[in-house]
Amino acid sequence: MNVRRKIVVPILLLTFFASAPLILLYASGYSYNLKRNRLEKSGILKIDTVPDGAIVSLDGKPGRRRTTPVSIGHLMPEQYLVSIDRPGFLPWSKTLTVESGKTTFAKGVVLVAETLPQMVSRTTAKVSALDLNGTTAAYLENDGQWEEIKRFKVETESVLPLARFAVGRYDDVRLSLSDDGQRLLIGGREADGRLSLQVYRTDLTSDPNQLDLQVGPSESRPLVSWSAGGHGLAIANGHELTLLPSEGEIVSVTLDAAPSGIFLAGDAIWLLTEDRGDTGLLTRIGLRDLKPAGQEIPLPHSGMSLVGGNDRYLVLTGNEPDSGLLVDTGRDRISRLPKSDGLAWEHADSTGRLLLWNDFEIHVVNPENGESYLVTRLGTPITGCRWFPLGTMVIFATDRRITAIELDDRDRRNTFILASFESVSSMTVDEQAGVLHFVGAIGSQRGIYERPL
Repeated sequence: MNVRRKIVVPILLLTFFASAPLILLYASGYSYNLKRNRLEKSGILKIDTVPDGAIVSLDGKPGRRRTTPVSIGHLMPEQYLVSIDRPGFLPWSKTLTVESGKTTFAKGVVLVAETLPQMVSRTTAKVSALDLNGTTAAYLENDGQWEEIKRFKVETESVLPLARFAVGRYDDVRLSLSDDGQRLLIGGREADGRLSLQVYRTDLTSDPNQLDLQVGPSESRPLVSWSAGGHGLAIANGHELTLLPSEGEIVSVTLDAAPSGIFLAGDAIWLLTEDRGDTGLLTRIGLRDLKPAGQEIPLPHSGMSLVGGNDRYLVLTGNEPDSGLLVDTGRDRISRLPKSDGLAWEHADSTGRLLLWNDFEIHVVNPENGESYLVTRLGTPITGCRWFPLGTMVIFATDRRITAIELDDRDRRNTFILASFESVSSMTVDEQAGVLHFVGAIGSQRGIYERPL
């Protein structure tokens, strides 16, 4: 007994003193790296997803209870192929680097629903428009004798005829709905080449005459700008400036000079004109009387187009690749931007980051400091862009496809095909409901589609 004790006790003591440092090192985050044949401080990988409950695997090997949100510790400093899977959603994967003594994050990974677009309304119309959230649509139907413009409510599937005219009266008819879908702008070129505009209310079902305003015919295309989130509309037709507020009477004035650009902000109208020489000029116009409000911002050169903005910033562009301008109207400060044909604010109240796109490029801009970066460059013309809910991805449309691309550029930017048709147009995103709406066509089937995101 004593002999056995004399043997066991020293062995236990040796084992303790030999393993204690290893235990302490492991508790401190150190592990032995067999690939490098040395002791290294490990790293941590933290992953959370929207929605949570997704299964996480590293290098194709699922671990026990690795469901998001998850923190995976004691990882050797190296690259890992992180795969995330959840039933009903498209798979996500990315190679991430874990560094010694540091935590690598994959925060807010938004999983895209694995589903097909569903038709909510069939139509033969080739000219159509959707409001900001895709809840109201307008389209032009042709029965061979008459062309009729109708409003369609997606939720109730109710149809309201708004206007009708003989086939051939207008060429190149264009439709534009206000953000809230309560006003519709109809533009068309008459037989003599002049342009006409008509503005209709879409919510007055009891009023047989829903025509709000008729403009033209005009030799040049009138300039128009919708208010953000509402149905206010500013129109510049040559020297004539007209404001249709969301509430109240229509106001019109005659301008000294015809503008080349217009933007309706929440508290003013901004007009772009060509100043003397080779410069441009932005002028602030008050909403109450449509008179200059005392603020003018000179631009470094002429030949600019006014793309859009919000209550503080204006975005202009020229024809060259880096000819864009970001104008901070609160500070009279101008920053350079890439060329853009369209823009979308990150949040519904026209705040946050700014999404800019032209025919082949998509950029994200921080308006606070004017910094921008390229998201992607395509070989197919881009027809529209929107923010994916939660702002981790961008949705862009081409003539045949709608795709989501993530902004996290580590390893690569994942892309997810949301819809693929023979033709795609009028894409909108209801961020609150998380639903994509668009007009699509496959063969003879054409209509309004929706797809949960």
